[in-house]
Amino acid sequence: MQPCKTCLHKLILHVQIFDRKNDMAELSGVDDGARMRTINIVTKPAAREGFFGTVATGYGTENTYLLGTSLNLFKNESRLTLTGLNNNISTHSLSANPSYSGASNTFDGVTKPSALGLDYSNTWSDIVAVSSSYSFNHTINKFSQARTREYAQYANDEKVFSNNRENNGISGNHMFYTRLDYEINERNSILIRTRGYLLQYNGSSHWLSRTWNDEDPIVQLEADSRTDSTYFYLDNDIIYRHRFRKAGRTINIGLGNSYNANKDDRAHFSKDIYHPEDNNRTNRQYHKSKEKDVSWETNFAYTEPFGVYGQVELGHRVENRRHDLDRKFYCSGDGVLEEDTQFQEDFSNASKSSYLTQKTSVGYSYNNDVLYFQVGGAFQQARLKDDQQFPFTSTLDRSFTSYLPSARLRYKFSESNNLELHYDTWTNTPSASQLQGEIHWQNPLLLKIGNPGLQQAFYNWFRARYRAHNLEKDHHFYASVEATSASQEIVYGIMTDGYLEEISNGIILLPDAQLVRSENLQGGRNFRTYVSYGQPLGFIRANLNLHGSISHSRRPGIINGYMNFFNTNTYGMGALISSNISERIDFNFSTHSSYRVFRNTMLPKANKNFLSQRTRIWYNWIFGENFVYRTSINHQFSSGHVESYSGHTFHWNMSLGKKLFPNRLGELSVRAYDLLKQQNSVSRNITALYIEDVESNVLERYFYANLYL
Repeated sequence: MQPCKTCLHKLILHVQIFDRKNDMAELSGVDDGARMRTINIVTKPAAREGFFGTVATGYGTENTYLLGTSLNLFKNESRLTLTGLNNNISTHSLSANPSYSGASNTFDGVTKPSALGLDYSNTWSDIVAVSSSYSFNHTINKFSQARTREYAQYANDEKVFSNNRENNGISGNHMFYTRLDYEINERNSILIRTRGYLLQYNGSSHWLSRTWNDEDPIVQLEADSRTDSTYFYLDNDIIYRHRFRKAGRTINIGLGNSYNANKDDRAHFSKDIYHPEDNNRTNRQYHKSKEKDVSWETNFAYTEPFGVYGQVELGHRVENRRHDLDRKFYCSGDGVLEEDTQFQEDFSNASKSSYLTQKTSVGYSYNNDVLYFQVGGAFQQARLKDDQQFPFTSTLDRSFTSYLPSARLRYKFSESNNLELHYDTWTNTPSASQLQGEIHWQNPLLLKIGNPGLQQAFYNWFRARYRAHNLEKDHHFYASVEATSASQEIVYGIMTDGYLEEISNGIILLPDAQLVRSENLQGGRNFRTYVSYGQPLGFIRANLNLHGSISHSRRPGIINGYMNFFNTNTYGMGALISSNISERIDFNFSTHSSYRVFRNTMLPKANKNFLSQRTRIWYNWIFGENFVYRTSINHQFSSGHVESYSGHTFHWNMSLGKKLFPNRLGELSVRAYDLLKQQNSVSRNITALYIEDVESNVLERYFYANLYL
């Protein structure tokens, strides 16, 4: 629960907005230039004891409903918030503002969420402060999806893949977080944090896929599956900070540990029909997987002032992570019960791995309020050890060494104009599963295999940002340029059935199937530039913001042994007008257009251009004796989709209500969701191998009466 959504404005004395220094800068007393925007809501003295809250309820056509409440209790420094929510309109949070329609649906399809939450904070004494939260979420999800994919690697024919999938799932998760700050004295402090997460999921799905070449069918797969999984995560860390008498000299020591366990059971029954019908089969697969991760880490940081404006920092970090995996795969071709299926060693995996990382860093920073710069470097060593029992016995012992430089500069031309340059590096070390040589089975048409020869990837990143604000005219300007280059990037190499038939140990690649293997490749890069400008509009109480962007992405890949570069160029521009004409009238208008150009060096058939555009209008009007009219219209256009989708959609919501009570904090209203019945979820995915359109089910039109108190 976010407190701002449930705070009533009449209880607020004032709101403080400021840029807070990071923890290390606060501790050392030397400003490193980094800032975090912080909002502090100060309530009126009379509101610091008592309670307030919100109740929302509603019912509509198609048996839609919502019931929610939020109760806030205050007593001096103690604050307690209780929340509850249940509905079937895919709303996942509650607000005290009746115009707030709820959080966007983070699940695919249509959901029925139920939630309970508890947030607590208190200052137990002048030196001890504590905050804690707990939430439980139960979600019923119904999801259906239609996918149409046109392959690009076949130059002489039209190969098309379609898939229709239905999924029903129930999930429940518990989350908690606790933080304790102990200020021993002005020079010593301790921070303790604990986080935990438990997720349980049970679901079933049915899918039907077909692949055809021109008008001739190649393969049809129909499958039913069920999943039962549990995931648990817990981590703790404790940080001790000491500030010496000499300003800028500090020590920071941290200890942490984490534990997570995952249990996953899956049953899969399929009927595979191939043309010609030599390879028809009926399969039952059963997967049982258990994974466990245990890790600990410790870090040490020391800062020392250097001159009037400088500071030197030394740091060392050690982390050790142990991973145990037990994945078993059973299969039978005659549809017998699970306990009678045969163990498939080639698709199973049992291994124990450990990953030890040590990183030593040194840096120097300088800050005289006008100029700030920082240079640093780190030496990192990582060692991965893995003992595998099956599908074959093997021992892996790999070491990775890295030198990671970094630099940052910020120059203030004035209090409202500044330029910032930032350079950083990092690595991506291959995981044990990417290095192992066993086959990972996902479905009959998609297999994955590890690559024992993988190296770690190295990335260079640079960003330049310029900000300017004319305080007198309230004009804003912002520009940024960002670029990333990769060396030995870990990407997927793809082999199809026409290129590779047998994988290993007599395992063949079926017609239309693909084998995916991780590879190290050079040439990956990304580039993006963004510009925005804003100013008030003179003829109306509104602000105008214009923005534009250009981005380029180059991703390397291997397709059937040939190198391919997948290039994407995107050109975007948009505008936003936001107003607050009065307490009774408010509106927003925004529009954004983007034009994407896709080019493949190896597969010109995949070269496509697409235009997409989104426009949104939101209007709020209080008229007469506290009557309220609200409306929002969203228009979306995308070119090049399948024929069943026109490319244009309008999503129109509307409500008419009446403010209640002398303080106007309650409201009774009637709402219409998706008046034109055009709401949809259509997306386009483009890769080096295919272009696909995906359409998912969404919440359909309904009318709704609701009451906010």
